[in-house]
Amino acid sequence: MMIWEMGLDRSQRWAIAWGIAGAIAIGASGCVGELPGSTVPSVTIAELEQTLTGQDTTASPEVTAITGEVVAQAPLVDAGLYRVDDGTGTFWIRTENLPLPAVGDRIKVIFLPQYRPIQVETQAFDQGFGLEQQRSPIEKE
Repeated sequence: MMIWEMGLDRSQRWAIAWGIAGAIAIGASGCVGELPGSTVPSVTIAELEQTLTGQDTTASPEVTAITGEVVAQAPLVDAGLYRVDDGTGTFWIRTENLPLPAVGDRIKVIFLPQYRPIQVETQAFDQGFGLEQQRSPIEKE
């Protein structure tokens, strides 16, 4: 369910959006510098969301990959966020690899999944995002 479909007023939607951005920024402190030598599993965003929301937040997440289209971006001071849509869902990725991919670009991204529950007043929201490890463009067909 999207934020605007929840019947929240504008200030509540902004609080959620800033909470998500803050969780992503805080989560960057656990960024892994090198990719493991083994192959990185590709998953759909729907599968990833199910895994993250059922995950013990103290468990160590595994590096994974998704392929999709960039549908939004948000520049930060020394980093940025971009949202990937693979047809099963959308997922935010945080990167220090600038410039950000352009909206409309098709990419494969390898990242470290993170999960942060966000509390706004009396409502809790689950939010997953990824810390980018590597990104490569996919040629459009």
